[in-house]
Amino acid sequence: MPNILGRADNLNFMQDKRQLDVAVIGCGIAGLTAAHWLSKGGACVTILEKSQAIGGRASTLVRDGFYLNQGPHALYKGGAAYKMLDELNILPPGASPNFQKPLAICKQEFFDLPVDAGLLFKTRLLGVLEKLEFAAFFAGLPKMKTTALYKVSFAAWLAENIRHEKVRQTLSGLARLSTYSNNLDVMCAATAIKQLAMASSGVLYLHHGWKTIVGSLHSTLPNFTTVMLGARVTEVLPSADSVEIVLNGAIKRFDAVVLAIAPTQVVKLLCKYMDRQFLQNIVPSRAACLDVCLKKLPEPKNSFAIGLDEPLYYSVHSRTAELAKPAQATIHLAVYLGDGENGDQRSEARLLELLDKLQPGWRTQLQFKRFLPDMHASYGTPSVKLAGHAGLATPALPDISHVYACGDWVGSDHLLADAAVSSAKAAAKMLLDQFNQTKLMVHQLG
Repeated sequence: MPNILGRADNLNFMQDKRQLDVAVIGCGIAGLTAAHWLSKGGACVTILEKSQAIGGRASTLVRDGFYLNQGPHALYKGGAAYKMLDELNILPPGASPNFQKPLAICKQEFFDLPVDAGLLFKTRLLGVLEKLEFAAFFAGLPKMKTTALYKVSFAAWLAENIRHEKVRQTLSGLARLSTYSNNLDVMCAATAIKQLAMASSGVLYLHHGWKTIVGSLHSTLPNFTTVMLGARVTEVLPSADSVEIVLNGAIKRFDAVVLAIAPTQVVKLLCKYMDRQFLQNIVPSRAACLDVCLKKLPEPKNSFAIGLDEPLYYSVHSRTAELAKPAQATIHLAVYLGDGENGDQRSEARLLELLDKLQPGWRTQLQFKRFLPDMHASYGTPSVKLAGHAGLATPALPDISHVYACGDWVGSDHLLADAAVSSAKAAAKMLLDQFNQTKLMVHQLG
């Protein structure tokens, strides 16, 4: 178990010095992952978290027997996060959804969503030629070459390669579902297509929410790792051989720093070294989310739906995972927001209207609900402008020594939690490699 100190202003920094002393700023999934790999490499790690709790966007609200993630979450079984958790032997318990009647919403009507051959044959959503084109797309998906598709957006690729509008709408709806993004005119086609292919391996809804991942990562950190809550870092000051940070008004020195925070926060902490223009091409993926907890589900058969001509999401997560008491229900709904769009009362009204149709009478069963108008599903979108990466191409910050970044806006070919853990592992490796290389050079010169 790591050492947890409830307040950072009462800290004793006289720790047992190991080979390398590293500060990780941010205690979400990326920060905890970076700390794991740095510790495995022999570093002494201090995690600095500004809030009074760990987890960030992976935290879970527990209330009256209900478990609510910060909007809908799913762990991709074919993704980097699943692989890492399995590798660390801390894969959290969960279950894969098996919705008997998944629905597609188009022009305010409901249709069978063609997620398998049987539903494709049955659905009234698509005509015969449309069904053939849809089936051909998924048949060719595993072998599709994506090398040249970093230079074209997924929306543009669909317009060029998919003949039928209804098929384009259906693929757009499935792409929004698998990427948690309504920026398909920004997202490069390579990323969207790879995510659709990976999604075919299935997902997990986690029992008791994503706090189980956070808890597992935290509880398995080694004893010489320290987690400091209430740690307000206001500036990061790199130099040739170390990094100083301003922590709760005092200057503390580390050999290196990993920033597991949003890109806007990175620029703020490094304002003397980075220009805000760095942020211009980083496009977050956001959603307006409505979480609803019911004593009983009025219509059990209506457990999943996505919008095709509207960016809508609806899922009764408690039908799959243990997120409520027996017979109760935890429902996640969302409107995926495009770049520049804001979640507001209209978004909430549209989600309530959708809930009225899918679960008529739900208000009589309401325990409580929560509307989150502007949730970040991801801080970056792998874009055409950035050659397929979501912000930084690698965890190394250009022309800034001993400072690295990780999160879902760093790297390429990964999204969401998969991007967070893969960039965190990469940041740890780069940092350790650089330190070992420097140490070797000093030894040779000596």
